[in-house]
Amino acid sequence: MFIGQFERSIDSKNRVVLPPSFKNDLGNIFYLTISSGKKLEIRNVQEFENFVDKIDQNNQLDPNIQKYKRFILARTIKVETDKLGRFLIPENFLKAIAIKKTISFVGMGRIIEIWASENLEMQLDELENDSTIDDLAAEMLKKGYKL
Repeated sequence: MFIGQFERSIDSKNRVVLPPSFKNDLGNIFYLTISSGKKLEIRNVQEFENFVDKIDQNNQLDPNIQKYKRFILARTIKVETDKLGRFLIPENFLKAIAIKKTISFVGMGRIIEIWASENLEMQLDELENDSTIDDLAAEMLKKGYKL
């Protein structure tokens, strides 16, 4: 399970070092996806295959399913780390989420998110207000989510 937040710098060749605690559970080969919400997502091979299988369980003739699957698969690459645990983030991935030099890895259970550090800080600052997180939890309970 991936948990925690780790900040890293991107080198001049657009490489970044995977946090060691994530590398152990992730392995050397994984999938990197440009996701919605100005972030990247990392899934290990098994989790990515499960994700695609879940998409494929839907009606493939549905245009919305086709669009979503196209959106995800066209914006995903297979990545391999080097001996130092570094991997390359392609330029178009960096631009898609407005990364300048510093990124934050966020463990989200089965996946890892990558954010431009300043964008993540804005997101987290919004939640620092106690009533905001309480309102969010109340809304989730109202929709039937179990916490």
